[in-house]
Amino acid sequence: MNTIIRWGLVALAIAGTAAYVYAGLTGRGPLPWVNGWMAAPMAALTVLPIAFKLTSGPSRSAFRGGALGIGTLVQMHRTGLTVNDQPQMDIVFDVETADGRRFRGTARQIVDIAELGMLVPGTALPVRYLPDSQDGRVMIAADADPDEVQSLIQQIQLSKGALTQQQVRIAREGLDATAVVMEMRPTGEVRQGDAVIDLLLRVTRPDRTSYDTRVRKALPAAAIPGVQPGMVLHAKYLPENEQDVSIEVRFA
Repeated sequence: MNTIIRWGLVALAIAGTAAYVYAGLTGRGPLPWVNGWMAAPMAALTVLPIAFKLTSGPSRSAFRGGALGIGTLVQMHRTGLTVNDQPQMDIVFDVETADGRRFRGTARQIVDIAELGMLVPGTALPVRYLPDSQDGRVMIAADADPDEVQSLIQQIQLSKGALTQQQVRIAREGLDATAVVMEMRPTGEVRQGDAVIDLLLRVTRPDRTSYDTRVRKALPAAAIPGVQPGMVLHAKYLPENEQDVSIEVRFA
């Protein structure tokens, strides 16, 4: 689609410029080159560079059926292009996939200027990528289903050894509960880039009774703000083992 758009605009630019040249050569009067087609070459010089920047890399439609990964923002910078006062950014991610692969990818996207402050290094976002492509292009998956993203995070944590099969089973089959973080203590251990922390949780069962339990979790830096004391988390547990609790942590 990007190629079609590019060559379509080039064809229009050539046709418009040719019409301008023809009108200038055949026109009569003191200023034959000042004619109705004068805007064509001027528009071509302005529009074509912008169009080529906007259509560089795979199109958004190409990513629509792309695979889902979790990208941790590394850095970003402006490309120099703005559309309706919104900047186009190259956003660089370290991407992790469900099968344990890691690669560096770049999302070139128009970003709402009001959202720029939320895109800081360490922010984790779902991204789509094309498994058969080698250009490193990705796209922020704003349309991703939250349940699909949560399931993907579990798969990634499982492949890294940060979760066990039992913990995944709890997350999928356990009873829904709420957990208030009473204490959060870093252990100083780092497991595959994730900080290992001890949490004291007060879990409220579906019948509104509660109990306390301690759990140890390995979490990425972007998730630490979500487990500070006083935070209320969605939790799950199996009735036969209430002490082993799975928590759902939102990324910053």
